[in-house]
Amino acid sequence: MLCARFGLGSVIWAALLALTSGSSIPAFAQTAPIAATSPFAGTYAGTAQAIAGNDPSCAPAGHVTLAVQDGRFRLPWRELQAFDVRISPDGSFFATSGSVLAQSDKHMMLVPTLQGRVSNTGLQATYGTRWCRYELEAMHS
Repeated sequence: MLCARFGLGSVIWAALLALTSGSSIPAFAQTAPIAATSPFAGTYAGTAQAIAGNDPSCAPAGHVTLAVQDGRFRLPWRELQAFDVRISPDGSFFATSGSVLAQSDKHMMLVPTLQGRVSNTGLQATYGTRWCRYELEAMHS
C-alpha cells in the first residue's frame, strides 16, 4: 500500500535511510523471528513408492531416511536433483528441485515438485513429475 501511495522508489529510499541512520527497521519491513528449533525436528524413516510413471529413467522406490533440523530437510531425488524443503509452522511444505529440469515431450521442460505435511509422528508427501511420481510415508523415530 505504501508503494501505491508514495511509489516504490520512495519506499526503498526511506527504508535504506532508516537502516543507514541507525534507526530500527520500519514496521512494514519486519518479519517474525524464526524459531531456533522446530517442533518437527528429528529423523523420519519410511518408504517411497512409485504411484505414476513407467519411464525407464524413473528411479526405483525404496527406503528413505530424512533428518529434519531447524524446520528444514533435504530429499535427494535423481542423481543431480534434490529438494531443499522448508517446513511451514503448520507442518505443510512445498518445494521444487532447483538444480535440473526434467525433460518432457514436445521439447518442454518440467520442474519436479514435492508437497506434503509433517507432524511430530510422521511425514507424508508426493513428489516427482508426471512421468515419475512417488508417494512417501515416513514415521518419526
